Amino acid sequence: MWGGVAFELLEPLDAPSVWMDHLKKHGSSLHHVAFNVPRSAPAAAYFADHGYQTTQAGLFTGRTGMYTYLDTDKDLGLTMELLEIYSDFRFPPAQPSR
Repeated sequence: MWGGVAFELLEPLDAPSVWMDHLKKHGSSLHHVAFNVPRSAPAAAYFADHGYQTTQAGLFTGRTGMYTYLDTDKDLGLTMELLEIYSDFRFPPAQPSR
């Protein structure tokens, strides 16, 4: 986390994935923007009702929450991600910069 914003750098290798698909279509670019939501299912249903289907969803490592990717590429040029952090999970404190 930096200034309340988390950055995630992903490098797809040779296995098929949504990240590799994006890299082939758009080149090196922003894949997704994430938003914290209290509950993923109702948020994803709202977006589905407006034409944005779920393309991928899963649990975080350690089962501390879940992510949901929405197919917003046609309108935004990137994927929208919904993040549901389970209530018993707490982010570790930020480490000071060196």
